[in-house]
Amino acid sequence: MLKRLFCALWIVMLTGVLLPLPVAGQASNWLPTPTGPYQVGTTSYHWVDEARPEIFTKDPDDRRELLVRVWYPAEVDVNATPEPYGPHPDVILSFPMTSITLSADIKFALSAEELVFTPTHSYRDAPVAGAAASYPVLVFSHGWVARPEFFAAQIEELASQGYIVVGIVHTHMAMLTVFPDGRIVPFSNPDPDLALDVGAQDQSFVLDQLALLNDAPPTERFGGRLALDHVGNFGQSWGAAVVLLACLQDSRFVAAIPEDGPFPDAVAREGLDLPVMFMKRDGATASVALPSMHGPAYNLIFDGFGHMDFTDFTLYPGISSSDPYLLGDVDGLRAAHVINAYLLAFFDQYLKGDESSLLNGPSSDYPEVGFEARNL
Repeated sequence: MLKRLFCALWIVMLTGVLLPLPVAGQASNWLPTPTGPYQVGTTSYHWVDEARPEIFTKDPDDRRELLVRVWYPAEVDVNATPEPYGPHPDVILSFPMTSITLSADIKFALSAEELVFTPTHSYRDAPVAGAAASYPVLVFSHGWVARPEFFAAQIEELASQGYIVVGIVHTHMAMLTVFPDGRIVPFSNPDPDLALDVGAQDQSFVLDQLALLNDAPPTERFGGRLALDHVGNFGQSWGAAVVLLACLQDSRFVAAIPEDGPFPDAVAREGLDLPVMFMKRDGATASVALPSMHGPAYNLIFDGFGHMDFTDFTLYPGISSSDPYLLGDVDGLRAAHVINAYLLAFFDQYLKGDESSLLNGPSSDYPEVGFEARNL
């Protein structure tokens, strides 16, 4: 069951199930434009945790290495060029992934080249917006075989609304990791339980590194700009389980949203004291988790959604699947809009102090969302 739940299937673009693009120019406008007041900048870091051996390689001298991509409120030059959708597009297009197989009939109307070169709304190394002295931080963990870039509809929206979003590329659990020196680490299908522990440790290590960035002089990009007393945490599928375990182990997280993922046993036993919003697809439930929550807890069931409707997958032009577990019958743009509305309502209330009526009960604006809450 865990293997099925964790399988994110992003490698569909590399395995020959693509259809010709039927409408010229369709690839350039499928990603929703962020609605917030800020433009979006993005930058990347390569960090090595010298205190942790890399348990997924054979060399005992290897240490845990991570790529981290950050999206943030920015001031973008009028002549700036947006980043492409696919990370390291030339590498992705040339790297064989034939050892990973698909579990369902998945099709969409883009070639691999059109997908990875779709322009986003993020601009490399743009200055941080000066409208606020600092911005609340959100740490993000992707699903099994995915990468943070494939959740752009959520991440860019959050950044445009005044959040610094820190997406971890979990080495060996990500589809592909390309280090600055050219080394390529593909998804290695590690043991899910070990991977979960490592993912939670990755999150804590990233918080340590963010503190160092924040302590830098104000002449540095993020010097003093990270509101590290207002740190939230969200993730999808395998990343959702990482989020919960990380929150159990690290009290620096103050609010969390796990999206359509499993519930770790340790969290069920010990519970969490912080606000948590569970987002689940139709046919799933997090009700069993609510009694373990000691702080405000929300259980949202998204009627008509499948597992991949919590990702950009649902937005790809011409997307279809014979497996209702993966894709429901909700329109992709509607799915992104609904999810972003609740992401913002929750994080705005618990990280910015802006109360939202969406957290008071069911909403007529979002009839597809079933609402349950505890400890409010």
